[in-house]
This record gives sequence, C-alpha cells and structure tokens, in this order.
Amino acid sequence: MERLRFLRKQYNITQVELAKRLHITQGALNHYEKGNNEPSIERLNQLADIFHTTVDFLVGRTNQHCYPVLGTIAAGQPILAESNIEGYEQFDFEPSLDKEYYVLNVKGDSMSPFYLSGDRVLVEAGGCSEPSKRRVYAVRVGEEATMKMVQRLPTGLMLVAYNTEVFQPRFYTAEECAELPVEIIGTVKALSRVVEDG
Repeated sequence: MERLRFLRKQYNITQVELAKRLHITQGALNHYEKGNNEPSIERLNQLADIFHTTVDFLVGRTNQHCYPVLGTIAAGQPILAESNIEGYEQFDFEPSLDKEYYVLNVKGDSMSPFYLSGDRVLVEAGGCSEPSKRRVYAVRVGEEATMKMVQRLPTGLMLVAYNTEVFQPRFYTAEECAELPVEIIGTVKALSRVVEDG
C-alpha cells in the first residue's frame, strides 16, 4: 500500500508511532506498506480515520483526499504563512507519492482572475531550480509567503502577478535572495473555490 507510506510521511508519523496507535507490531505495519499483507477492513477504517481520508483513497480507488490547511498565502503583498493545521480541504488530485502536500488560503487579488481571495490552493512542497513561466509557485520572502509566477534571471528572481495593475513585477537580486531569503517553497498544483449562490 504505497499510499499508506505516503500518508504516514505526510503526517510525519514514524512506523513505530503508527503501529502503537493501531495496536500492531512495526513489522506488521511494514508488511502493509510493502504490499506483502493487506490490512483488514477494520484496520483500513482505522487508518482512514487517523489520516483524515477514505478507504477508497488508501487502496487507490479514488484520488479524493483531504490535505491539511496550513494557513494563508498572499496573492498581493506577502503575509506570514502559519504552520498550524487549521483544518482539511478535499482535492481530487493524484499525488506523487514521494512528495509532500499542504493547502494554503489565498488572500489578495494580484493573481486574479485565475486565483481569487478566499480560494484554497494545493501546494506540492519543495524548491524548484528552473521555474516554468506557466506555473504558479509558493514563494518564501523572508518569514512570509506569497503566490506568484517566478522568472529566474542571471542576476536574481522576478516575482510576477497575473494582475499587474495591482502588483507590479518585483525583482530580487541574488544578494537579496540569499539574505532574506527569497526562494520557491512549493508549486501550486490544484485550486478549490467555493461558489456562492447569489
């Protein structure tokens, strides 16, 4: 069960800790993760509860899964990205099982009309040495985070918004990138938007 290992790593739980919660040996859990043994339906339900997911996600019948919401990311001026889990948001997205994911709330309108204040975005954690001009990234600027397109230039990084009337492109020199720092911390992979009746 590759997804069991993925979820355990997402939640930063060791095999020993998870085995204790399930009242099984670490060896039994290891056999589940390697696909040598299949957990019982009762055990699958326990795992689904622990990881805020469904049995269908665990066994690969669906890609719908609830990812942790970690805070807010600015689509405008950078604001602090909090590290406490505020809740969970469901996305229908097939994850790369060797990556980590989290959800951030969007605040601001520099990325409109594609990303609106109040949206939630699923972010694949990790840096990116060669950003694509067609992707949107979560970018750390000092102790804060923002969501922008990124252009890597020989002398630094350019952060670019969709809505340039609100947010002009902002260039950070290589020195500023090292000192602040300014770095890509994730890639936006999916969007969740609540459409209100009106």
